[in-house]
Amino acid sequence: MIIFVDKERTKSVWQWVRRQRGKQTVSREHTYAKGQPGDSLLQKLAGIAFSIDDLDEEGKVAIADVTRRVAKAFDIEKVTRRFYDEFRTEHSSFTKFLRGLEGADEVAWYTSVMFDRLMFIYFIQKKGFLDGDIDYLANKLRESKARGANQFYCKFLVPLFFEGFAKEEKDRSLEVNHLLGRVPYLNGGLFLPHQLELAYGESINVSDAAFERLFAFFDRYSWHLDYRPLRADNEINPDVLGYIFEKYINQKQMGAYYTKEDITGYICKNTIIPFLFDKLENMRYDELDPFSMKEVEPYIYEVIKQEDYLPTETKREYEARQKRYQQIKEDFAAGKISNSNDLITYNLDIRKFAEDWARGIKDPVTLRAFYFQCLTKLTVLDPAVGSGAFLFAALNMLEPLYEICLDKMYELGGPKYADFAEELARIKQHPNRKYFVFKSIIVNNLFGVDIMEEAVEICKLRLFLKLVSQIDDVEKVEPLPDIDFNIRGGNSLVGYVNEEEIKKAKATQLDLSGAMKGIEERIRNADRALQSFRGLQTRLGISASELAKAKADVKDKLAEIQGELDRDLVAFYGARDIKRFVQTHQPFHWSVEFYSIMKNGGFDVIIGNPPFVSYGKVRLTYTLPSNIYKTEACGNLYAFFLERSFSLLTGAGRFGMIAPVSLVSGETYKSLADITFGTRSWVSTYSNRPGKLFHGVEQRIAIILRSQEDSITLSTYYQHWYEDERDTLMQRLSYCPTILVPSRRMPYKVGSKIGRNILGKILSKSDSLMTFKKPGNFGCWYHDGPTYWIRVLPFEPNIGLKSDRSSHYHRISTNTKEDALILSAIISSSTFYYFFKLVSNCRDFGRKELNEYRVSTLPHTLRGQLVDLGQELGDTLQNTAGLCSRDYPSGSVEYEEYYPWKAKHIIDKIDTALARLYDFTEEELDFIINYDIKYRMGKDVKED
Repeated sequence: MIIFVDKERTKSVWQWVRRQRGKQTVSREHTYAKGQPGDSLLQKLAGIAFSIDDLDEEGKVAIADVTRRVAKAFDIEKVTRRFYDEFRTEHSSFTKFLRGLEGADEVAWYTSVMFDRLMFIYFIQKKGFLDGDIDYLANKLRESKARGANQFYCKFLVPLFFEGFAKEEKDRSLEVNHLLGRVPYLNGGLFLPHQLELAYGESINVSDAAFERLFAFFDRYSWHLDYRPLRADNEINPDVLGYIFEKYINQKQMGAYYTKEDITGYICKNTIIPFLFDKLENMRYDELDPFSMKEVEPYIYEVIKQEDYLPTETKREYEARQKRYQQIKEDFAAGKISNSNDLITYNLDIRKFAEDWARGIKDPVTLRAFYFQCLTKLTVLDPAVGSGAFLFAALNMLEPLYEICLDKMYELGGPKYADFAEELARIKQHPNRKYFVFKSIIVNNLFGVDIMEEAVEICKLRLFLKLVSQIDDVEKVEPLPDIDFNIRGGNSLVGYVNEEEIKKAKATQLDLSGAMKGIEERIRNADRALQSFRGLQTRLGISASELAKAKADVKDKLAEIQGELDRDLVAFYGARDIKRFVQTHQPFHWSVEFYSIMKNGGFDVIIGNPPFVSYGKVRLTYTLPSNIYKTEACGNLYAFFLERSFSLLTGAGRFGMIAPVSLVSGETYKSLADITFGTRSWVSTYSNRPGKLFHGVEQRIAIILRSQEDSITLSTYYQHWYEDERDTLMQRLSYCPTILVPSRRMPYKVGSKIGRNILGKILSKSDSLMTFKKPGNFGCWYHDGPTYWIRVLPFEPNIGLKSDRSSHYHRISTNTKEDALILSAIISSSTFYYFFKLVSNCRDFGRKELNEYRVSTLPHTLRGQLVDLGQELGDTLQNTAGLCSRDYPSGSVEYEEYYPWKAKHIIDKIDTALARLYDFTEEELDFIINYDIKYRMGKDVKED
């Protein structure tokens, strides 16, 4: 008997079960536990029971696949929560045993360094890579204690880190080899002296008690250096560690949030793959055109094609989904899907398309161009890399493309072509092909910068774990790549981007040409040294001492240049203390750190989740000159990150980032909109009710994808979803060309032609809604914080209660009672609510939305209708109000709560009346009346 409980929607199983019903191959009923709308499927689903003998092969595969994915998702969440709570406790405890460092920040940082190294060791010792002992650290701690107290750190771990892992066995002393046993040479930068260790040296020490407690914590879990599904709630694999690090980093950084794989994957595939295809197409070989798409059906997501209802799906949503499915097929037949931009616009499975296209390569010319000129030369940057969520998404997306290309090299006669033969020969120098592929991507394609050094170290550690997880034989362990020059620490917002900015900095010097020539030559020399160092890492047989010498040479050359540019920057900022300035501002000079990339025009793809932090919150730490960023008036770091990213992007580059919804709605973000929506853009926006993109964070989100082509802007509707719908949210997105608000150049959030047509009819009217506002003794009251309904009252709220009227209610005065009733009716309508969602930040309602909504002179009959409906609406709101109370430190407050959803039948009449004003078709009126109806009438509507 198979019984499983599914936390996510088990689509493939349901589809299989439904297909089999007619075949009578399922003899047992599956049962549901009934739940309320909005409950998670885990709450609704009691279980599915089948006899294994009842299933055909397709059914067995479906259940096995879903069970694997569900078990992985469920166990990771469960383990992560428990491990993270303990991790924070143990991290804090460890600091109390650490001596020799100054200040709490340095102690916490070095604790993180130790945790990173020791968790890495826990993974590899469980594979028997350390002297064949799966309990290597615990046993060595016992041996150390037998020799003397509190010597484990200085007499064992230090030699293990800096001689055992950092040197080849032949270069270690006999004493060290005897102490450590057989341990592999790892290199990789993780086990080179940290800057805190260089600064404090032998004064650092940690007592044995710290390690006893830490190892006891680690030993409560089972460590697996692979990515198989977890089988118990005490198992740890690199995926779990990734979640842990994300939580830890995000908890420490202001405005940083854990980004789930559906978001990182969506952004990566819709930026990286279009760039690769664009570059290939621009080579102008007819045979390189990737868009020989024979059929579109394989690239329409299954969730769009599904014939049955989706969880929580209404009849109207089902019909819209089926209509969209047919429209995609019709548009493909009409030749409207012909390039990579169309794949984004129609939200097709662009990743599957790219992989299928690569498998279909039939000639070495195309393969050579795609692999050597596009794939291996791709540069992907996350300028706020954190612990590497986006880079991991890029890594996992690029890996199958590399694999397919290598397969094609064999298929197309590898040894016949020198470049193919050389590439295939390189694979044999590594433990296995997958290791070679991951190493190639990490070294060649991935780059990241973060102001938090801990984040940089964790990102590198996770990449190292990804590599080591590909090896099963200790004899095949090879030195890890040193990616210190790929994943860098520094402030992405402070420093010189290109040579032009350096020239401006040097402009005050008497000998500008000489100064520039000198620094340009030194930058080129440093870059040559860096490229030489990268080359050494791709070759086997290079000694650790040779690598260390080459790396030191690069660092020395870069440090000299950085020091000079930092001094120029200090002068530009008007600072006095250069040491203090470097500590607070952490300058990062892109034109030096990534010289070759910037010299070639910039990065190909920039992705990420920048910090959503008010500039005012960081000004006490560092400031930005007023003439650096056009977006300074926005007052938020995310705006600066977007602007900086645009300056780092190559001319044909692709961009994809998360931002607050203010990007497309906030009046103070006009300067950001001016530089963002000047080229082709796709904008999707997401509510925080009822589901959230970032769990536990009250943030409304926009995802912006951007190419460097024409100025078309496409948008989705403002997305609401229940948790049961989250796993297919990104697959169900639907884009439509939109227009920009003239005064702000921000896109209206339309998601379909019918929605755009309705918007056009509203905007075609000549007058602002605020023409009704006049000094007078009458008026209506509106609540400024709507979610699903806009509450407008033709009477003053909260009269006669113990408390004052809520400060969230504001009055619009009119000179007649009739105008007040008309105004309250129009603003309460679903027509106005739809417009509000298109133009606002979907939280704050006020002057902007009222001014921008358009009406015209109302016919006498319509005016009378709206007066009557406004009165009926007001009476209903008053009669159905609930008396509520809330306790505050200052005392208890009583207030009336009004429920527009109880007056939906009246609001529908208002929309029917307004339809004549705007000449809405029946289909358009139906759209308005039912807009967001599932969520507006859902179980959580009372939260509004």
